[in-house]
Amino acid sequence: MGVKILAHDPSRLPFFVLPEYRRNLSFQEMADMTIMVVERIMVTINTTDDLLRLLDENPEFREAVRNMIMTRELIALPAVFASFASEMTDFQSETHSFQSEMSDFQSETKDFQSEMREFQSEMRDFQSEVRTELKTHSTDIAELKDMARTHS
Repeated sequence: MGVKILAHDPSRLPFFVLPEYRRNLSFQEMADMTIMVVERIMVTINTTDDLLRLLDENPEFREAVRNMIMTRELIALPAVFASFASEMTDFQSETHSFQSEMSDFQSETKDFQSEMREFQSEMRDFQSEVRTELKTHSTDIAELKDMARTHS
């Protein structure tokens, strides 16, 4: 016991159903042709495969069933996912760019730290030289004061 569905698809109707062709046909010819047309556009669904074939052959039916079964959110999901995928691609690109910039920054920071260590070492050496010079000058000044006192 199958379900009969009228698969209305005007492109599948034969030429003789158009008004201009019906004028020359007898009543019996029209009745026979009408039965033929109805049989041609009627589909019997006995199995799941019959239903799936009907949905494959009739995009309008497929869309109607989809709209009835799926929520608006599910129907919109492919577009939402495409948008998400695009945003993720952009995010990944920005992340790679950021990682590259961070790598450059880290390299520059290491170079700066190395230069700072070298500068600190040079400053320690300079301070040591200044202390030595200061001691030398202090000693020289003390000696000059002693000489000045003895000559005065």
